[in-house]
Amino acid sequence: MIDQELEKFVDESLKEDIQTGDHTSLACINKANISNAEIIAKNNGLIAGVELAKYIFKKVDNKLILKQHFNDGDHIEKGDIILSISGPTLSI
Repeated sequence: MIDQELEKFVDESLKEDIQTGDHTSLACINKANISNAEIIAKNNGLIAGVELAKYIFKKVDNKLILKQHFNDGDHIEKGDIILSISGPTLSI
């Protein structure tokens, strides 16, 4: 669950960062393109931020499909796939 202060911070950050879109991406990537991406652990450790990442991805584009492989607080190993994302390339 994302609290209201964090939600406001994310909303303001996205509004400031994205505005009318990333002009390089908009010029180079077809709007119809669909892609897949993964967030992969660079090191061993405990994961944090999965819920926040999911919230942000859905805030950017609720058509994105997210598959969560680990929960916040889980032990991860280098190379583990934490989150898989698929959907419009421009949104990813």
